[in-house]
Amino acid sequence: MARIVGVETFFTEDVALVRVRTEDGHEGWGQVAPYHADIIALVLHRQVAPHVLGQDDGDLTALGERVLEREHKFPDLTWSARWAVWTRRCGTCGASAWAGPCAS
Repeated sequence: MARIVGVETFFTEDVALVRVRTEDGHEGWGQVAPYHADIIALVLHRQVAPHVLGQDDGDLTALGERVLEREHKFPDLTWSARWAVWTRRCGTCGASAWAGPCAS
């Protein structure tokens, strides 16, 4: 488990992606929006990122609930952030985080 230290968005007119980074160097990616990507990226930074930065990535359900408790709007954005953290890969062995501890 590690603290989340970065939430970044990358977008074009048609799509937005989010990258979540942890203090131990792991990162994961998720799609945020298939349309109005610039607006959704702004919402993610204003209403989701403040509640996940500095938090432990070990309990994604609790992390999602934390965001929803503080922001009762735009609940679908938390799923993208969860997916980005859940799909992060080990920088040493390339194993998915959900597969268990690093084999290296």
